[in-house]
Amino acid sequence: MKGLSPFARNNRLEIVDASSCGIESLPSHVMKNFTCLRELRLHDNNIDHIDGIKELKSLMILKLSGNLVRSMDKIISVSKYLSLRDLDLR
Repeated sequence: MKGLSPFARNNRLEIVDASSCGIESLPSHVMKNFTCLRELRLHDNNIDHIDGIKELKSLMILKLSGNLVRSMDKIISVSKYLSLRDLDLR
């Protein structure tokens, strides 16, 4: 799997755990389909761009540990669009 497109068919999902699935990107055109998503677990993938996360207005919990995102500036610029209460970047 290279992305979350297979999950996007069900826009009522509230929790998605796609840890260790080989995901490389989170494109906005896919992420905007997750209108009800409250928790997204993406541990141990190959994600280096998280711009699509800003489409997830309902997101409260984001788990990104073990990915390739290295810039806090990227994370801060995206997270300002969200209402996160739990962010895991270990």
